[in-house]
Amino acid sequence: MTLIQYIENIEKTTEKLLKETRSLREYYDNDELERFERAAKRGMRISSNLYLLYRWLLYSVCQVSPTYNDTKILIDDECEMMDISVEQLEEFDYPVYKISLPILLPNIRRQHADCNNAVTASVKEAIISFCREHNVEPFKRATMTILTYGGNPRMMVDNDNKEASVVQNGLIPFFLYDDSPASCNNIYYFKRVDSKEEYRTEIYLVDTEHDIEVMKMVKNI
Repeated sequence: MTLIQYIENIEKTTEKLLKETRSLREYYDNDELERFERAAKRGMRISSNLYLLYRWLLYSVCQVSPTYNDTKILIDDECEMMDISVEQLEEFDYPVYKISLPILLPNIRRQHADCNNAVTASVKEAIISFCREHNVEPFKRATMTILTYGGNPRMMVDNDNKEASVVQNGLIPFFLYDDSPASCNNIYYFKRVDSKEEYRTEIYLVDTEHDIEVMKMVKNI
């Protein structure tokens, strides 16, 4: 896709987002909660796609610009803005990795094309950058523990979460050889917090040989 095509798509997507934003105000004023919720979901998908369009536009600029050709700068800026981080926990004498990201929406039903949203795309780039920089070897058999911080247990991520599935797919082949049940156990926890500013999702990855210790740590957070 050329730069002008990206710009045209951004213009079209911006118009769609503006339309949905106006609908939000209308439905809110008329106390139409169900229509408000549907418009909010559409707006989320559109804004996510808009972010990705800008992201891909910048990547294209990186490829042709002699003054801005370091994509790592772009990735670092994204992660800082979206509060995404990947780290190895130092308190263990064996590899334990922690991925922090904005809260994943619970059990959201999305079209396949919508799953690759701004959060999951940026998380994948952060994973790739971290693993390459630290020469991470994927676990042959791993336990992935997902901890959700939210205001209601219904916000907890589980096996039906589409965004979590996309994030998990992004762990291959960097942290995981495979995400099948034979290669990766999934465990889910929820922690209630009062402030929306504390809402987030944390993912812990460890070899199954040591998962009991990590599960105890997460459970006691």
